[in-house]
Amino acid sequence: MRLLADLVVKFRWMIIPFFILTSVFFASRIPKAEIESEMKSMLPSHLESRINTEMIDELFGGTEMLMVIIKTDDVLNPKTLERTKNMSRQLKRIKGVCNE
Repeated sequence: MRLLADLVVKFRWMIIPFFILTSVFFASRIPKAEIESEMKSMLPSHLESRINTEMIDELFGGTEMLMVIIKTDDVLNPKTLERTKNMSRQLKRIKGVCNE
C-alpha cells in the first residue's frame, strides 16, 4: 500500500491530467446518452414473453398508466373526497380511460 502511495505522489503530474482528461471525455459523451425506460425493448424480439406482451398490447391498447396525486392536509376532509369523486367522474368520461 505504501508503494502505491509513493507512486501516486511521484507521478502526480501524470495522474492528475489523466483523470482530468478522462473526466472531460466522459462528460462530453453525456449529451449523446440515451435512457431506454421501456423494459420490453431490452428483451430479445424472439422471446416468447415479449411476443405475448406485444400481442396483449395490440389486443387491449397497451399498458400505459397515469397516476393522479392530490395534495391536501386532510385526506378524509369531505371537500377533498368530493373533489376526488368529481375528478374521477371527469376522467371516466375520457375515451380510453379505465378506472381500476
